Amino acid sequence: MSVAVCLLAGCAAPPISAQSTGTPTANGSSDVAGWAGEYQFEEALSSQSSIVYHLTITQAGDGCQAEVTVEGFQSMQDLLADVTGDDHAIQLVFTGYTGNNLWQPYHEGDILLTLADRGDGMLTTWGALVPQLDQNQAPGQYFQGNVG
Repeated sequence: MSVAVCLLAGCAAPPISAQSTGTPTANGSSDVAGWAGEYQFEEALSSQSSIVYHLTITQAGDGCQAEVTVEGFQSMQDLLADVTGDDHAIQLVFTGYTGNNLWQPYHEGDILLTLADRGDGMLTTWGALVPQLDQNQAPGQYFQGNVG
């Protein structure tokens, strides 16, 4: 299942095109280092409330790790994930909790979400982590890159 992102506006509009701070390399390599950077999706629940999904992907040895924070209306999650995949698509695989969490519904190994480089934007497919609004739960272009 995928998700679209609505930034600072109502979610009635179609998903917004997104780009990463580190666009995956086009050299055909199978590493995930090109995905390092910060990504954000703001889900507008109403004109006065929203939930912000923030991904920080950092290089760690030969691979990458991610910290996922979800904050906003009745939401507070700080998650850690391994990043698996290649320069075309990655999966964030849940490894643990950090900080404060209102709920702890994830289990080690759960795929939180998948990001894929489509050339014209970044496709998000939601896994165990899903947005609150039904209209944002389909695959789409949700995350905006270069937000750090």
